[in-house]
Amino acid sequence: EQIEAVDPVKLYQVIKEVEQALCHANHDEIVNHYHKLNVSGDYQLNPDAMGERALKNRLLKYLIVADSDAVETAWLQYQNSDNMNDRIGALAALVQKENKYRDDTLGQFYQKWQHDPLVLDKWFAMQASIPETKTVERVVTLQQHQDFTINNPNRLRSLIGSFAMRNPVAFHRADGSGYQILKEIVIKLN
Repeated sequence: EQIEAVDPVKLYQVIKEVEQALCHANHDEIVNHYHKLNVSGDYQLNPDAMGERALKNRLLKYLIVADSDAVETAWLQYQNSDNMNDRIGALAALVQKENKYRDDTLGQFYQKWQHDPLVLDKWFAMQASIPETKTVERVVTLQQHQDFTINNPNRLRSLIGSFAMRNPVAFHRADGSGYQILKEIVIKLN
């Protein structure tokens, strides 16, 4: 309210710089804590186990920001997961940076879960949230996907809502194409 002109992309970049600095300064501790939490065993559905999975997956996202080797760690977690939380956590980390596993892993995830509407919504949302300017083109392409429909509010929110609310890099792209996507959707809905 007190700033006349907010630059969302600059704000995002500053946040990422702070995350990188924190991750570099605490790298060994983050790695050690991630590996302590990344243990195999029977899946448990209780608050402690849920919290540990959430923390592990957050640490993995931080590692991806600061450490190129973490891409391998995320891919291994994705391949070896025995539960959806860890699989989605690993995929969410993998999509944050362009890497050799990203598109293939998104494809594998789609092939396995294409018949589960709620999981497929997560697949659309993750792609719409990739923090790169070229995600605009990805969102345009995904609007033509066989499983996307503007008539399904959850699917619409997963793709367009995630793009507009969780992706300042692409949505606020300098050429205005992010706003154009939202404008066209609003006109169609109207």
